[in-house]
Amino acid sequence: MLTTINMNGVMAALRRSFITKYIHGSLEVEALAASIMRVTRGLTHDYAPRSAVVTNVADMIYQITEARHDAHQCMLVSNNLIAALQQEGFWGVVTKVHDGQEINCVSCNLAPERAYAVPEFEALPYTRSAVTRRPSDVQGYAEPVCGVSIADTLDALNEIRVSLDESMIPIIESVLPVLSEAKRPHVQRVLDNARRLRGTTFKYGWFNDWRDRWYSDSGGVLSHQNCKFSRALVCTPEEYKVTEAGRTAALAWIEREYGTPPTVINAVEEVRNDPKEGIMKVRCWMEWRRLKGGATTSRFIAYPDASCSGLQFMSIFLRDRRIAEATNLVGSTKSDLYTMVAENTGLSGAMMSRTLSKPTIQVISYGGGAPKCAAHTAALVPSFADLDGEEQLRVAGAYFESFFSLFPTAKWLIRNTQTKAAAMAAQNRHWSFVTPMGTKATAYKLIRDPEATGLVQIGHSRYGTNTSVTPLVPDWGIAGALANMTHSADAAVCAAVVCAGAESGRTVMPIHDSFGVRINDIDWVRSQYLQEMQNCWEWAPKWLKANGLSVRDCGLHKDEITNTWALA
Repeated sequence: MLTTINMNGVMAALRRSFITKYIHGSLEVEALAASIMRVTRGLTHDYAPRSAVVTNVADMIYQITEARHDAHQCMLVSNNLIAALQQEGFWGVVTKVHDGQEINCVSCNLAPERAYAVPEFEALPYTRSAVTRRPSDVQGYAEPVCGVSIADTLDALNEIRVSLDESMIPIIESVLPVLSEAKRPHVQRVLDNARRLRGTTFKYGWFNDWRDRWYSDSGGVLSHQNCKFSRALVCTPEEYKVTEAGRTAALAWIEREYGTPPTVINAVEEVRNDPKEGIMKVRCWMEWRRLKGGATTSRFIAYPDASCSGLQFMSIFLRDRRIAEATNLVGSTKSDLYTMVAENTGLSGAMMSRTLSKPTIQVISYGGGAPKCAAHTAALVPSFADLDGEEQLRVAGAYFESFFSLFPTAKWLIRNTQTKAAAMAAQNRHWSFVTPMGTKATAYKLIRDPEATGLVQIGHSRYGTNTSVTPLVPDWGIAGALANMTHSADAAVCAAVVCAGAESGRTVMPIHDSFGVRINDIDWVRSQYLQEMQNCWEWAPKWLKANGLSVRDCGLHKDEITNTWALA
């Protein structure tokens, strides 16, 4: 299989190349080889512009060597390494035409059945090696403050096996004609991969990004992370017995997320009306009917919400009961922070809307001001985009001021974190922090690629390195310092839920804002998540202080974090 035979082949190729001048020791060579394998799996089903692959591999080298070499040197090393891999026969070069221009692209020379291990996807050992972090005893790293380690989490995730609900394949085939031209090729690749995986049981390869957020890596064409079509296909390998509590929880979750199904479920119309959620709505409605009809077993995977709310974590960092109540982390009645902020703006009519409030507050959490809030909202809300520029700024500014007038401690924490990150970036031209799981997260700078014009970014999006810090002035990466640290805290909470699930014999798959679980575990995962948020209340001050951040205690108590509305 790829993960044994070809992994060794890539490692041998690396050792024969000049890369050993820059990558030292067997662990670093193995880690880079594992990263190369991740890229290879993606290229098996597609191709990528050579410049993008060079950038991706450069980021891997940068991470593995912990910035022993500057970004420019990593780009040069990456360029030569890719040429060496092509000479070894692992990768090939194809020319594609895009917008009338020929682009050199990298493809995989391995046969798909060899490069994508089927039916048994052996996630170990390369997934563990792919965590390009050094052990905790290396200077600059720390023991996890959150109670679980990356190794423990990966061990739990790598035991998870999944399969396919083959009844969804013809349904997805039927909706292809109504998809946009941009989306159709991706869904077609999902279908092609699903047909090939029919009748098999497989594993995802799991890895953590630079902030320790968890991703399932499947070459990008059958991942439940960001593709609802893949999510609708994935199910458990065997049927499991449905408890009455599980049935009740699943019915309630489906009705809350997608409503009660109509008499006739028309997949084509549902996807036409809602290209993003339509196919998952159809899949859930089908399961709703089975459960209502008295089904006693299932292979269904539900996706109840987690948090991933920066403001919920902010309330814990600050011990701020007001923010916690507004985000439903505490309290006996359900609140809506977005509506609360809208009603406090002083605006009226269509301009006082939850629809405008939500995208604005999302940008505020990343340190954006009124102009960025306006641009983000205009990209998401057509009616707002129709306003002239001055009116957009006026309305966005009203939401901006409303939020901080309601939650002044949030402004203090955002600015405090930005100041710390900016001071570090001014000295080092990048900023970093130690995550709750004990690894070092670094936001990278942009560099000039000698083979391209303009600025080329180090890193692939899945590593989270789209943090724009120019060679001179820190920008987005500094503005979003608190948001990135919050992502790291959320990842630690998710890891703790995963490990708790593994200890109790449950399968839990973290997916940013939700968990993939069996029907019977919907209520359990909500309860466990709230327990881990209470644990976060315990370790957050120590973690923040370890990163040089001062903290406030605004009176929120640990035992108040009990409200299940937080996950409704």
